[in-house]
Amino acid sequence: MRHALWHSWSRMSGVLFPASVAALFFTPQDSSYVVMLAMAALASGGTWVYLRNHE
Repeated sequence: MRHALWHSWSRMSGVLFPASVAALFFTPQDSSYVVMLAMAALASGGTWVYLRNHE
């Protein structure tokens, strides 16, 4: 069960990371969403790397 949960979190963060980076790339810098998107990209990228290396 734990392996399935970690695997699904890894796949979800593996999709969320490039999506948030792409959204951040196309968002104007003076937008109010830049900080939120940057935090989402950092968190999902870190989660993806951690879970990918610990499966």
